[in-house]
Amino acid sequence: MNSPISLWFAGLCLALAPSLAAQDVAGDWAGWMYLDDGDVPVRFHFARAGEELRVKIDLPVAGSTGVALGYAALEGERLVVAHPSKEDAQIHFALDLTGGSRLCGEVTWYGVDGRAELQRAAGMLLWEAPKEIADLVGVYGDPGAGALAVRAQGWGELVLLDPERGDERTLFARPGGGYVVGPGLYVPAPIERELRFERDASGAVLALVDGDRRLERREVRTEQITVERDGATLAGTLTLPAGENAACLVLAGGSDWRNRRGLETQRLLLAALGVASIAYDKRGFGESGGQRTVPFATTAADLRAFAELARAHPACDGERGGYLAGRRGGWSGAVAAAEDPACACFVSFVGPAVSPIEQETTARLDRMLERGATEAELALGERYLRALWEFARGASDGNSYLALRREVAGAGWLDELQGPDDLDDESWRWTRLNGDFDQRATLRSLDCPTLALFGELDLAVAARIHAPLMRDALWFAGVDPAKVLVLTGCDHSLRVVERDPDGQRMPFHRSPGRHPEAWSSIAAFVQAR
Repeated sequence: MNSPISLWFAGLCLALAPSLAAQDVAGDWAGWMYLDDGDVPVRFHFARAGEELRVKIDLPVAGSTGVALGYAALEGERLVVAHPSKEDAQIHFALDLTGGSRLCGEVTWYGVDGRAELQRAAGMLLWEAPKEIADLVGVYGDPGAGALAVRAQGWGELVLLDPERGDERTLFARPGGGYVVGPGLYVPAPIERELRFERDASGAVLALVDGDRRLERREVRTEQITVERDGATLAGTLTLPAGENAACLVLAGGSDWRNRRGLETQRLLLAALGVASIAYDKRGFGESGGQRTVPFATTAADLRAFAELARAHPACDGERGGYLAGRRGGWSGAVAAAEDPACACFVSFVGPAVSPIEQETTARLDRMLERGATEAELALGERYLRALWEFARGASDGNSYLALRREVAGAGWLDELQGPDDLDDESWRWTRLNGDFDQRATLRSLDCPTLALFGELDLAVAARIHAPLMRDALWFAGVDPAKVLVLTGCDHSLRVVERDPDGQRMPFHRSPGRHPEAWSSIAAFVQAR
């Protein structure tokens, strides 16, 4: 099956590939591998030794850097890289040069197939050990120049976060101690910003210099906190920006939210904007105890327990706190806000306005439509989803679901329609507990100022459906102020979707970041309470 990303890569390579034999690929390159089992960053370092082309590779997520690969050569119009050898390749790249500065093509990585794209860097790219740069993570600001944040990826690379512009860009280290950022998340060139960090004689970080701006490091305090609720100890982190009496938001993440580490970007951006936050490990994950799969009401009660802790904290303004709930967290976050009489604000970050089953049905069929499904294929998708939900509700024995799943897989639509291959999968329990949750009734019971953000191009929580329903529910509830924003050109994470000249979506690593209004509107809304 061809995914939208693979179709984009194929079209770009065919359209733009010049004669590779006439090009020199020597130098450093950085980009992304889109493998069937996950997506990861990658860097290449090519060098010529006479007529021989040599290559070393960095795989940041594995902590592997400067690994020499066994084979690199121009074969006709393609650059082929293999390891340990071409004949016995466990790693194999077949790449075309596009536009003179980009390599893209197929990759096989230890038996897993995928696509890769790399951008030529403007100079040498250095790799820094994560432990040597961990102290650069933080918030930097100037009263007249705004604030920036620096966070670390799970594998240690640094990312620059600009809450006013929405930028999210990897910091690529250069010789001499500076950094450069390009126009996308993992794109090293063309260079858009050059930065460096200042340290004092003891090595302590003093400031971030961004061009002609010098942003001093701001004090951001963190406290490790716990709450006891319903027989479980829940662990979290309270992040406090510089100053006193900050409004505090309790954070709820999306379907991938497991522990507070997954909310690192949110807490740093909020700190840069002067807002405190609490991020915690969900029940049964990280340092939190309890059963992992619970109804929304349980998660909502956990959120309220942390909100009560924030209101009692001397550094927080107990009159201005609330909840910021992203994506799947929008269900439990809405319950927490509706049932918390002291809630001063609720921010729904692409939160659904219908039940999980309704939301997922629309989202999965929309993915089929985006791939060009016919009416007959859509009808198959609808039958399959009805069978899936019937089993989830306990209304069937699952045999019809499994039969339709095989048919869907054979037709090449399982990636879009999803669904477990095992009738005992744990995900069934989550759907049974939450699938028919009445989100409309919850939203209609809200009694606090509410900001709801949606992405125009979001296929998971389609703005054309959820934004009008959210407006209607907030109007019915009499919420004032109630603000619903649909951000142009954004996806499910409110990332700006870049397109090539043919209108196709660019891959993830070339995203420039979030919409400029995403975080600035949240900060303005919260600070106005």
